[in-house]
Amino acid sequence: MPSRSSIFNFDRRHPLLPIAIFAMLVVLVETMLSFLPDNAVVQRFHASHIPPESPDWLVMGDSVAAGGIIASELSDCLDHQYVFNAAIPATGPAFSYFILQRDLAAGRMPKAIIYAPSPHTFASQSLTLLVGGYCHWKEIGEILGTGIKIPETAYGILCKVSYSLRNREQISSLFKNKVAHDVQEEYAGDTPLPMRPANRHYALNDVLPILKKPFTVRSFNRLMLGKFLALARQNHIRVYWVTMPVLSVVHEGREPYDFDRDYQTFLAGLQKQYGIIVVQKDFPILDDQSFSDSLHLSPPAAIKFTQYLGTKLASFK
Repeated sequence: MPSRSSIFNFDRRHPLLPIAIFAMLVVLVETMLSFLPDNAVVQRFHASHIPPESPDWLVMGDSVAAGGIIASELSDCLDHQYVFNAAIPATGPAFSYFILQRDLAAGRMPKAIIYAPSPHTFASQSLTLLVGGYCHWKEIGEILGTGIKIPETAYGILCKVSYSLRNREQISSLFKNKVAHDVQEEYAGDTPLPMRPANRHYALNDVLPILKKPFTVRSFNRLMLGKFLALARQNHIRVYWVTMPVLSVVHEGREPYDFDRDYQTFLAGLQKQYGIIVVQKDFPILDDQSFSDSLHLSPPAAIKFTQYLGTKLASFK
């Protein structure tokens, strides 16, 4: 016996009626869900990263740069030059490319860029997030023009169209009656992560899995990094590449993979091809108390590192 809810119970003289009803229900649900607030990640992507005026120094990268390089502190170290931190958590080189492109279109050309990416972002896949949560429609066309990752780009477009898909973490947290927590969402420009207990110690098991792998670069990230660096060179913007500090246990966990050697080889190739200025090749290794978690600097350590960075940058003048 067929189910009463089966679409075959509809009048077969109108075969499109079930499809029309389903489409109307989808539109109704999506409209209702559109009143939900954006989650923190989407809010960060929607926020303007265009400085109010052309900066002397534009900081770019992911959450490690967002919380580890303090714009106001760096400005003090560089004779009060204008420093703007445009780093966005959970992002890769494609985001930096589009941010710089938007800045230039708005007439906000930086004199120099401080690019401080986490190496693991080059192995991360953030294409769907890029398309669904950040890019403008016309920018998606440029991504499609690369001819790679078309299925994931299409899924990103679906996420952009569908509010429920784009904010599925937010909806999940509502149904589970809890607030989803992502350590990267706690960043807000110059606001470092909160302090952890002073006696905090990290073991290899505490480290994020992605920090215990060989250094690799996905083809899409390599392509977008090249577009970013080429755009900066085309506009005569100096790019200072900053290698951010790591935990000693992270450094030890990477040693079997020759991570540092491969990363330095990668930087040498970028120096030769794009003329970037590498502020330091080696990863500064800091103690456990300098980190709020296995990846991000604590507030005091972020201030000290920013002061150190300011001294290094001043020496290039």
